[in-house]
Amino acid sequence: MKGLIFDFNGTLYRDSEKHEKAWQLFASKHLSRPISETEFQEYIHGRTNQEAIEFIFKKKFSVSEANEVAAEKERIYRQLCLDDQEGLHLIEGATELLDNASRQQRSMTIATAAGKENLDFYFSLFNLAKWFDYEKIIYDNGQIKSKPSPDYYLQASRILEKNPQDCIVFEDSLSGILAARNAGIGSVVAIATNHNNAALAHEGVDLVVDDYLDANLRAYLALF
Repeated sequence: MKGLIFDFNGTLYRDSEKHEKAWQLFASKHLSRPISETEFQEYIHGRTNQEAIEFIFKKKFSVSEANEVAAEKERIYRQLCLDDQEGLHLIEGATELLDNASRQQRSMTIATAAGKENLDFYFSLFNLAKWFDYEKIIYDNGQIKSKPSPDYYLQASRILEKNPQDCIVFEDSLSGILAARNAGIGSVVAIATNHNNAALAHEGVDLVVDDYLDANLRAYLALF
């Protein structure tokens, strides 16, 4: 049975727009222009806060300096999440998939570029301890190379005691998909955001779905 590795943001929780809005509000204070969609795809989504901050300010930061600066953006982001009570839930079908995987005793973890404060926020909001061992979560602790480097997924497969080729990764960002491929992950399932199915399919993923209710995904997972 394959190990399941989930990126979190945009993959289990639809929050890409909230992250973008928070970055834009942050950038409006520190830049003289908004962040473009291309810049989001290449330099923000799937990247660590340190990389995003260094891109915005065009200079190097230490991990502690970057975290201190990025804390402002993350406070904005978490408030946006709380303000949207209607959208404060896991992606459709995710709870059922995670429940089924738990019953089948599948090895599962999360590999996210989120920092510890946001990770704690998610565990509290969505009761993630029901499915995931907090101690096995791979997150941005300032010591892991950012996606598209393979480190997040190599560490995740190692902590699940699985070979990378025996894991399925669920991703939504181009940098994350490339990270999974660079890690030698056996299967990559992409979760679409804002109807970007075609763009994700071009990245060579095994399957692109809108949510976890997709019949093709259920049939695909049944093979493993």
